[in-house]
Amino acid sequence: MGKWGRFAGRIQDGNIHSYMRGNNKKIVFYDDIDRIEFLKRCDRFAKQYDSKVLEFVLMDNHVHLQVETKKLSPMMTSLIMSYVEWYNFRHEISDKLFKSPFNSSCKFSNEWAIDSMIYILKNPVKAKICLNVADYKWSSYGFHFNGKTPLKRFIDVDTSLVDNYFGSKDLFDEAIRVYDRSNPALMIYPNEVKLDSVKKKTPAHLRMENGIFFEALPTSDLCQELNRELNGRNLFTISKKEQEEIVIKLFRNTRASFRQLSRLTNLNYDYVRRICGCKGHLAKK
Repeated sequence: MGKWGRFAGRIQDGNIHSYMRGNNKKIVFYDDIDRIEFLKRCDRFAKQYDSKVLEFVLMDNHVHLQVETKKLSPMMTSLIMSYVEWYNFRHEISDKLFKSPFNSSCKFSNEWAIDSMIYILKNPVKAKICLNVADYKWSSYGFHFNGKTPLKRFIDVDTSLVDNYFGSKDLFDEAIRVYDRSNPALMIYPNEVKLDSVKKKTPAHLRMENGIFFEALPTSDLCQELNRELNGRNLFTISKKEQEEIVIKLFRNTRASFRQLSRLTNLNYDYVRRICGCKGHLAKK
């Protein structure tokens, strides 16, 4: 079996949505240095394997990429292995960062591909990190229609498919705003949608966990709070007691959810709940 033989059943050629999640939903980007390094390596391996990055979003514990390629597995595996090696060295850990294998889905028409690309861009809104796609820094949204995003220093994105399809940024933004994967017509014919019919959901600044509302603190902000508490120390090498003290401080000072704290620190979810002195209902203070 050749080097890439184990991926023989995966489509390698086409317009492909690729997705990878942190192992056990662990955080894969602790700060902007991590994110920038991932983008640089993504750009490098895309070019090495004659591929184009069409869309991306970097979330806290997973990544979505839309690529046009003929060598999906070599590109993605090289990217993942390279980034994990760098990440583990930087954070002084030895761990399996991403769940394996990565997922992928080939898009066989332009409409299907564009549906996937808008889905990628809307991830931060769906996660209630922000209200609008444009407010999220770590996606390819800012590349469209000759945008001035600073991320262009780190990665090239081919936006021609989307930009040519919609023709104007206003129409593209409208398609994003009304997009609903359960009704593809909303994406293809955005001007025909009656926005008043959209149902209101949980306020974007709140998240629910076990029936309790927590402040939906962006993980990037939580990482900054963590770094302040660490004050130059390494989260993975300090004592267990020090880890507990930091988790308790973060919980009290930020009102982050137990799940956020668990994913950020790689500590067991139930353990985080216990050391925070809460069984769920006590968090309603």
